[in-house]
Amino acid sequence: MPVQFPSRSLVIWFVLAVLWRTVEVIRSPGEMREISIAFGDFLCVVVVCIFIVPNLFSLENWLRFLTRIYSVLFAVLIILSPYVRVSSTTADAAGADKGLKWLFVHPNVAAMFGMTIFLTSLLLILLYKQNLRWMILTLSVLLASIAAIIPTNARTTEGTIIAVMVIVCFGLVFGGLWRSGRFEVRALRYLLIITVSMVIGTTIFIFFQQMTQSQLDSLTTGRLFFWISVISTVPNIWLGVGFLKAGTNLLYDIEDLGAGIDGLYVNILYTDGIIGLALFLIVLGYIVRYAMSYRKREFPYLVIIPIAAFLYGLTETHFWLTPSPLTIAALGISAIISIKPRNMQSFARGRGSGIWIAMK
Repeated sequence: MPVQFPSRSLVIWFVLAVLWRTVEVIRSPGEMREISIAFGDFLCVVVVCIFIVPNLFSLENWLRFLTRIYSVLFAVLIILSPYVRVSSTTADAAGADKGLKWLFVHPNVAAMFGMTIFLTSLLLILLYKQNLRWMILTLSVLLASIAAIIPTNARTTEGTIIAVMVIVCFGLVFGGLWRSGRFEVRALRYLLIITVSMVIGTTIFIFFQQMTQSQLDSLTTGRLFFWISVISTVPNIWLGVGFLKAGTNLLYDIEDLGAGIDGLYVNILYTDGIIGLALFLIVLGYIVRYAMSYRKREFPYLVIIPIAAFLYGLTETHFWLTPSPLTIAALGISAIISIKPRNMQSFARGRGSGIWIAMK
């Protein structure tokens, strides 16, 4: 089988994002060994997900593969947690009183693993017809992931799952209109997206306008004051201070404080500047675009992956700065879908494992 390449525009923007990250690594004021390891992890995930995954997996096989691997890993870490003791730093122990974290470094990381399993298993149920045995198994995995998330008390993850379920319910109710072809005209689809975005944006603006800064700081559990303090020290907001490990900054010692910059967008703005943040948002936009383009006559359920990543990034950094299961899922899905339809005919059948398909 010939090698498959994702969309040129997707590759171009990812290359630009990686190049800018390389510039920030060179400018980094942190310890170069740690920075190089973090950048190497980021680069490996991008290369594997964008160039290798589309050549090994169909979309269905990719979702199945992630669900199985993450479920087994998650279960093993939960089962072994009573028997394995892991020493924690001050920063790692910051969420110890928040909820269960098992063998993960923080309850939020454990919840993110569970959320990724929830999303991939939910997409399998929504997008593909399965026999009764596989449907029961997939549904059991989905319910088990929710049961595992609850003890972590991770509010951002729980809120993200609620938002995802609202979108899914919207799709189940109005999916018939989508299939009828009324939204097939591109102008109407864009009008729908713009209208929904304006309603959401106006609601958020009115909500925050009515709140004082102290109320906002309380709502973000003290993060707002921290964000303002850190961002105000950046000498050049366009360039940032240079690449640092997720959460770290030059103003506060993360080990003494026990917490870092909780928020992906503030963290990217601090380290990569406005340019880096803009490149990230463009890449995220392309992920949304390809999710919307899959099965145009059906409701685009795949958008729950980038939407979950966007919402999760409001208070967490485990998507772009630190490669995570959610990062791998989102990048792999966008790369698979971006392959031109004529090159995906053999993948569309989804027979057997994606690896065996690629080897035929």
